[in-house]
Amino acid sequence: MNFLKNVIAIDRVPYNLLTGVFRKSASEVTIPQNIPWEELCILTPAKLSYNNKVENKITVWQSQLVFKTREEKDWTGNWAYRLTLVDGQKLLLGDGIRPYPVTLMNQNLPDNLSDSQLTEVTVTYNSRWRIAIIR
Repeated sequence: MNFLKNVIAIDRVPYNLLTGVFRKSASEVTIPQNIPWEELCILTPAKLSYNNKVENKITVWQSQLVFKTREEKDWTGNWAYRLTLVDGQKLLLGDGIRPYPVTLMNQNLPDNLSDSQLTEVTVTYNSRWRIAIIR
């Protein structure tokens, strides 16, 4: 069994273009092949963490994706993310319905040359569904 689960690639698409998502189970989805994913240039690996908690007797999954990039992009708006793991498995963060993932960026202009000048992007997603494996 392969336990390597590092995120090595991230793609994004605006929510209005993510159509035809079918949830096969609580942890698996299928999506059409014609989704126009935009590949992001990231410093690998990215950090992904998720956990569950119970609110008002309902299980809520909290996910957080953190990655660094040198690209200057518009991070506002509602995006869905496709994450590729080192073992080739793909995950979907966001599934085309509310609540949407929230994307925040932090750009640091350090006062010395040795500190990172990359943009740090943090994506948080709270949903009643966990991050889904794309089949």
